[in-house]
Amino acid sequence: GYNRTNNFRHNYNITGVMTYSYGAIKIIPRQASDIEEATSVQLINNTELSIYPNPVKNTLIVKGKNIKNVEIIDINGRTVRNINNVSTSINVEKLNKGIYFVKIKTTSNTKVLKMIKL
Repeated sequence: GYNRTNNFRHNYNITGVMTYSYGAIKIIPRQASDIEEATSVQLINNTELSIYPNPVKNTLIVKGKNIKNVEIIDINGRTVRNINNVSTSINVEKLNKGIYFVKIKTTSNTKVLKMIKL
């Protein structure tokens, strides 16, 4: 006989609270409508959007083209900074030490990166 296994992968758009635990980022949806199947997937080149230095003490540099918005989110999922019209540098001096997520939105992509504040 002939056996064939199909491995189908589905991509989803999920809205919810972001957590970081044991080295893994998790998104916890609040309700069923927070999960929808993605109709298309865009692959993002990892060098297209980046942040440095990381860990950071005072000034975070955001590198990328057509950046519309940068959001800094604490470990509890709260937005602590929301910056429109980002030049290249963001003052993070007043943030508490810890782990944050930097959500970078461009005209065509969104990328979330982990940032460590010293």
